[in-house]
Amino acid sequence: MDVKDVNADELEQLLQNAKELIILDLWAEWCHPCKRIEPYLHEIAQQYPDQVRVVRLNVDHYPQVPAKYGVMGIPTVIFFKDGEEKDRMIGAQPKRNFIKKVQELIE
Repeated sequence: MDVKDVNADELEQLLQNAKELIILDLWAEWCHPCKRIEPYLHEIAQQYPDQVRVVRLNVDHYPQVPAKYGVMGIPTVIFFKDGEEKDRMIGAQPKRNFIKKVQELIE
């Protein structure tokens, strides 16, 4: 499994039906820190294919989504379990922080 781009409707449907941990990457084309964490999220998607689904949503195309979740800056990565937000990470952080959060949430 790899990172999948979603729109606002696909995201809502995914959150309603998900059995696995959903990692939502809120990003934009012009955001350099977003590009810096992108490889980490691809790695997580490939490392945990049965436990984690990683999706990306471009905030410039769907501004209602960051507004709905109170996102003030990007990159913001939101972790959902059973359709509910469990945690979030803001800004470009080291890969180990993302791995640690995933491991906490899938245990």
